[in-house]
Amino acid sequence: MKNLFAKLSFAAVAGGLLLSTQPAQAQGTAFTYEGQLANHGLPATGQYDFTFALFNNNGTASGQVGSTVTNFAVGVTNGLFTTTLDFGSVFAGAPTWLAIGVRTNGSGAFTALTPLQALTPVPYAISAANAQSVAAANLTGTFALGQLPAAVVTNGASGVTVSGAFSGSGAGLTNVALLAGGNTFTGSQAISGGSLSVNGSLALYLDANQNSYEGGAGNTTTTGSLNTGGGFGALGANTTGYWNTADGQNALGANTTGSQNVAIGTGTMAANTNGSGNVAVGMPALASNTSGGGTSRSAFTPSSTTRPATPTPPAAATR
Repeated sequence: MKNLFAKLSFAAVAGGLLLSTQPAQAQGTAFTYEGQLANHGLPATGQYDFTFALFNNNGTASGQVGSTVTNFAVGVTNGLFTTTLDFGSVFAGAPTWLAIGVRTNGSGAFTALTPLQALTPVPYAISAANAQSVAAANLTGTFALGQLPAAVVTNGASGVTVSGAFSGSGAGLTNVALLAGGNTFTGSQAISGGSLSVNGSLALYLDANQNSYEGGAGNTTTTGSLNTGGGFGALGANTTGYWNTADGQNALGANTTGSQNVAIGTGTMAANTNGSGNVAVGMPALASNTSGGGTSRSAFTPSSTTRPATPTPPAAATR
């Protein structure tokens, strides 16, 4: 409950009374009414009875809004008084006038003060409590999340399930899981680093150091660079090795720091840890090599060859 402030001035029909009030603010349906009461031009002092009524026009013959409020034995000191008015939920935004009657406490009829006073917009704040809806165009400012309905989805919301058809580029979407099946991709798909797993195994991996792995190959925590691996376990232990190419299950599988190796075929160079500059093609070429370097070996070439002796030219003929 707050004060009603509005500069009101009334001339009494009889009794030579003059009443003026100061503005007020509204809260709930009750508000405090402050005014001045003069009797024959002098500030009144004592107890007085007041009536207050609302009308939808500036006369009292018809159009009363709500019921009449009567306040008895209102104390007036040096012309000043304060009283509480409560007309209920009647302020709906339409123009309203206030009619006031006054008399000495418990004595005679009420004196009607004229003219009726048009209420200023301040009391209409009461109608906000009774508003059923507000047009979105009339809403301004910032609203706290707690003021929004639970059905409203906002940024940062979690545990939200969205269904239906969507269109657009999806450029602003992140952390979107693929469907269990039936995913269709068209056009150019760009992946800026990251990985793709299938049934819990790494299927495709690409990082900022230009390491690329597929089919369960590679160590995704490596600090090496420019390594390429294909096949489960290939380059699986690599830590700082670089420029290695391994294609085949467990090819260069134990390699940690070896670099510039090429291993093609299942198990090729599987035991190599820090050997560098080796080339092995075919299962299980250089399978036992651990740290040797600069070796080239094919599984289809004997481990050693014997070069035939150079034939001796025939002796010169004697004529």
